[in-house]
Amino acid sequence: INKGPTEGYEKNVGSKTTHRILYPESAVDVDNSTHLVLLPFKIKDMRWLISVFTTKHIT
Repeated sequence: INKGPTEGYEKNVGSKTTHRILYPESAVDVDNSTHLVLLPFKIKDMRWLISVFTTKHIT
């Protein structure tokens, strides 16, 4: 979950992270192989999502 470490813990947690569950505020600096799962909780989350895919800014 989030940016939990897996390196060095492969025996316990596996060797591949396929999905990350996080708040939009923490969706920065993720690598291209990361799959994000967004669970919008508030209207600002939806505004953030729209701003990501358009040129609109969050107000």
